Amino acid sequence: MMISMYLLLTQILFMTSAVLCGIYFVFSNTVMPALARQTTAQGIDAMRKINQQIQNPVFFVLFFGSAMSSVAVLALAAIAPETLPPAIKLNWQTTLGACLVLFAFLSTVLVNVPLNNRLDAEQGASPSAAQTWEHYLDKWVRWNHLRTLSTLLGALLAMPVSPL
Repeated sequence: MMISMYLLLTQILFMTSAVLCGIYFVFSNTVMPALARQTTAQGIDAMRKINQQIQNPVFFVLFFGSAMSSVAVLALAAIAPETLPPAIKLNWQTTLGACLVLFAFLSTVLVNVPLNNRLDAEQGASPSAAQTWEHYLDKWVRWNHLRTLSTLLGALLAMPVSPL
């Protein structure tokens, strides 16, 4: 029972973090460079709309599912290691993968979301808008690159393998 639960959790961790990696990559590779070429007011307006649209049930299942499965994988392997075969006990790959996915979750909550909130409070035509937008693009994109890389590596390291 514990083996199948552990394997299910690693599969959820792998799938959610892999899909999130794709979402983050599209932002780094396509969306943000396109927004950077817009006027300040257009860029801010478009990003606000994107930030509103991304808050949907599908994204939340992926986003929170990746974090919860990371915690669950680490907890199960740490609390009940005797119930898992030696081949899948808390190994460094799964541990590091889960930690990298948690890093992506925490960086989103602690960096990207506050930047989104600050951008949302900015008036697109205000004198400080250009400075706010430039700061936002620089910092948000840099942290998004880290989220992309951490979810990619997290997915690869947590990729489930059969213990048999």
